[in-house]
Amino acid sequence: MNGHEAFKRTAKKLHEAGIASARFEAAQLIEYLKDDMEEVDFLELSELVERRLSGEPLQYVLGIWEFYSLPFYVGPGVLIPRPDTEHLCDTAIEFIGERELKVIDLCSGSGCVAVAIDKNCKNARVEALEKYPEAYSYLERNIELNRSRVRPRQGDIELPGEGKYDVIVSNPPYIRPDEMASLEKEVLFEPHTALFGGEDGLYFYRKILENWLPSLNAGGLLAVEIGYSQGEEVAKLFREAGLSNVGIRCDYGKNERVVFGTLKNI
Repeated sequence: MNGHEAFKRTAKKLHEAGIASARFEAAQLIEYLKDDMEEVDFLELSELVERRLSGEPLQYVLGIWEFYSLPFYVGPGVLIPRPDTEHLCDTAIEFIGERELKVIDLCSGSGCVAVAIDKNCKNARVEALEKYPEAYSYLERNIELNRSRVRPRQGDIELPGEGKYDVIVSNPPYIRPDEMASLEKEVLFEPHTALFGGEDGLYFYRKILENWLPSLNAGGLLAVEIGYSQGEEVAKLFREAGLSNVGIRCDYGKNERVVFGTLKNI
């Protein structure tokens, strides 16, 4: 089947199933399957479409997704990189600049944040900490895919941090139980361990401050992604922990998305 006909059929089927971005997703699936002759294997396409119609995220169906203009392998067991998380990378990259700083990305998952920082800060030394084996395997593969210098570490942010760092970043789980119940079915395919942030959604921010703030060098930066309604709560936790220059950064949709602060020089 030629690509044009395959696109029309696929877009129609996705649209009829209620997928709002049907044309975009159809284009992604066709591009993924097209061969050098611009032909598409109908059986393969049908299998991918059925997976998508079952609720499986498009990113998992394709197996690879772009973040910060870089490719990342994704699939069951790892959180899908999202554009809003790019603001966390921006915050760190702007702080680091050309300096030779030591950086760690906590709850690294696919490694998208760590790799993006590494590829944009040539003098930084970046580590990535991930607890779960399924996600850790994606982290290792994505470091290799992007020819990155990131050093992966398997570990748990609920344990005291080891070493000293100039920059600590994290996109931890932050969704509350009441929010979990209202998530779209596509999101429920992603690991709950990467989503659920305790009863008030703030559990992991407290753990980061408790266990990892002692690992932050004086003058260093701590920056975390947050849920759209958590800005003031997390900023308050930062101030109470002794961080200064605490601020909130918004995402493309004008929602609060990143809280950051620096540790005062002694």
